[in-house]
Amino acid sequence: MLRTRTAFFVAALASACHSTTGPTYVDRDGWRTHEAFAGEVRLSGVACGDIDPRSPGDELVAVGELGRITYARCVGGAFESEVIAETGGELLQVAVGDVDRERPGAEIVAVGVLTGTEEELGEGAAWLLRRSADGAGGFEREVLAQSPALIHAVVIGDLDPATPGNEVALAGFTREVTLVTRTPEGFAARVIAKLPANAKGMAATARGLVVACDNGALVWLARPSEAGAEWNTARVWRGEAPLARVATRPDEVLVCGNDGVLRLFQTKSDEAFERETRCVALDDRLRGAVFADVDPRSPGTEAATAGYDGTVRVVRLEPWPVAADLVPASAGLVNYRVIEDIAAEDTAKLHHLASGRFDGLGTCLVSAGYSGRVLVVHRIAADVAR
Repeated sequence: MLRTRTAFFVAALASACHSTTGPTYVDRDGWRTHEAFAGEVRLSGVACGDIDPRSPGDELVAVGELGRITYARCVGGAFESEVIAETGGELLQVAVGDVDRERPGAEIVAVGVLTGTEEELGEGAAWLLRRSADGAGGFEREVLAQSPALIHAVVIGDLDPATPGNEVALAGFTREVTLVTRTPEGFAARVIAKLPANAKGMAATARGLVVACDNGALVWLARPSEAGAEWNTARVWRGEAPLARVATRPDEVLVCGNDGVLRLFQTKSDEAFERETRCVALDDRLRGAVFADVDPRSPGTEAATAGYDGTVRVVRLEPWPVAADLVPASAGLVNYRVIEDIAAEDTAKLHHLASGRFDGLGTCLVSAGYSGRVLVVHRIAADVAR
C-alpha cells in the first residue's frame, strides 16, 4: 500500500545543467528527427504537456537512471533543456497533467524507486514537481507517495467522480492500483484495485483504467458509477508474453510488450476486448504505444510504437470495409488495413514513446531510451504545407 509524504524543497541545480540544441535534424522518408536532449545516462520514460503557459506549445520531460528529471522546451524548432531534479533513485516513467489547480500550467509526476536502481527492487516512490508559486523560481519537489515496491506506471486524469479535478493513479510491483487524491490536508492515497501481476503500463479510458501486466494480462478496471462505490475488474485479456505499454482512444486500446507485437483492440460499452488488429510484429521487444495525429496523409490519429530495435514506427490504420454477411460479428466494428512507416532510428534501445505539440514543429512523437537522447519526430512530406 502506498503512503504519502509532504516534504517540500526547491530543486536548484547549477547552470551547467542547461543546454540548447539548435534546429539540427535528420530526415528519413518524409520524417524529420530533432535531438532535443543528449545525456550520458540511459532514459526510461518521457512525457509532454503544457507545463509553462507562458511558452508556446508543450514542454517535454524525460526521466531515467540516477533519478534525473530533464525538462525541455521548444522555441521556433530549437530545444532548450535542463536537469531540474535528481531524486537519487532510478525513475522509470513520468506523466504530465494538472494536479494542482491552484497553480497555472501542468505538473510533473515521476515514478520509480526511492533509492538505487530498478534491478534492486527497492522501495517505490512517486515524485511531484510543480512550478514555484511565482512562476519564476524553478520547480518545487515533493514525495507524492511511497510504496513497498517500485512504481512503474502513472496516469494523471479526472478518475474519481467523488472529488473535483484530477487524480494520480499509480501501479507497479505491489500488484495494486492506487489513487492519490488532493485533500484540504494534502495528498491521500487509497488502493482501488488488485492486479494479477506486476504493472508495467497504464492508461485512462472514458470508463476507467487499462493496465498492462508482466504476466501478459491486459486488465480493464471500471470506474464506479457513483461516489463511494468500488472499482472493479471488468475484463481481462491474456497474452503469452509480458505486456509493457498501453494507450487508449475512444473505443480502442493499443498495447505492446515483449513479443514485439503492437495490438489494437476495439472495445464496446461492456468493456470487452473485441477484434484484434496486429499493427506491428517484430522479433524484439516493444516499449511504445501511442495514439497521435502525426501524419497528414490520413485523417484522424495514427498508432505509433518504439522498441529495442531502436526504431520509431508510425502505423496508419485505414478502414477496410468487409461485407456484413461474410463477417456477421463485425457489426459495429471496423476492419483496418495497416500501413507502416519507420519514421526514426536511434543508436540504442528505445524504452518509451510519447506525443506532444511543439512551437514551429506541430504534433510530434517523442522517444527516449538507452542512448540517453530524446528524439522528436514529425512529418515533413513535400505535399504538406508547413
